Amino acid sequence: MKESYNRVVIAVLATMGLFFVLNSPAAPVGVETLQQLGLSPVRGIVLAPDFVLPTLNGGDMSLVEHRGQVVILNFWTTW
Repeated sequence: MKESYNRVVIAVLATMGLFFVLNSPAAPVGVETLQQLGLSPVRGIVLAPDFVLPTLNGGDMSLVEHRGQVVILNFWTTW
């Protein structure tokens, strides 16, 4: 019973945290700040460059195969 209660509390706290992060207004970055960092603002539509990654079943997956879809890349490691 206590384990399920802990899971519910963690799920509620995580959901609330995500809600606040996604709904918090981000401070806009000015062009001057970007230039000071040696960056330039992106203008217009910029497509991600195509790349190929191996899949778990031994095949290959290309980004261009998923054009127009949401793609989430999860970079992780174990230490």
